[in-house]
Parts: sequence; C-alpha cells; structure tokens
Amino acid sequence: MTTIVALFGPDGILYALLAAIVAAFAWSIRRGGRLAERNAQKAKELDAYEKHLKDIADASNARPSGSVSDNPYNRDRPVCLIWTPATYSGAGDTAETVEGNRALNAKRDAYCGKPK
Repeated sequence: MTTIVALFGPDGILYALLAAIVAAFAWSIRRGGRLAERNAQKAKELDAYEKHLKDIADASNARPSGSVSDNPYNRDRPVCLIWTPATYSGAGDTAETVEGNRALNAKRDAYCGKPK
C-alpha cells in the first residue's frame, strides 16, 4: 500500500508518467510492426493478382507462332489429323475421278496446309 501511495507522491507521479510513456512507446512499436507486416502481405497479394491478370491477358492473346501449315500436327484444326490426301492413278482411274481427287486435295491443302 505504501508503494501505491508513493507513486502518487511528488516523485511518484513522475515515475507513473515515465511508465505510461514507455508503455505507449512499446505499444506503438508493436502496432507498427503488425501494420508493416499486414501492408507487406497486401502488397504481395496485389502483385500476385496483377501477375494473374497479366497471365490471363497473355493467354487470351496467344496465337500460333507460324501458320497452320507450319504446325505438323495441326492441333488448331483436328480434322487435319484424319483428313489425308486422296490418292489416284492416272492410268487406273477415270479422268473424272482424278479431277475430283485433285479438287479434294486442293481443298485439304487450302484448309490444312500441304502434307509433310
């Protein structure tokens, strides 16, 4: 009890004020550290979100580096995987068959590119 009374005495108020100042300073340092950590986390999340949006934009703008005919598998046009050139023989087929197969192959070449 005498200690409490001594704190409120002429010298006690000075010690109480000094203790309050030290406590406030410690609280502000601790709070500042938490705020800095929270701000750093928000900045990291914002950076990741911006990178994510950039990746989406890049993916939507992606195009093959060459033409479809440069792509040996023609993945952009799956029908080209199974649409093989029609074969014909000038000696064994009629002129109408040869002409039809040439027209079909020309359509295939225009759509898929020349076969390799």
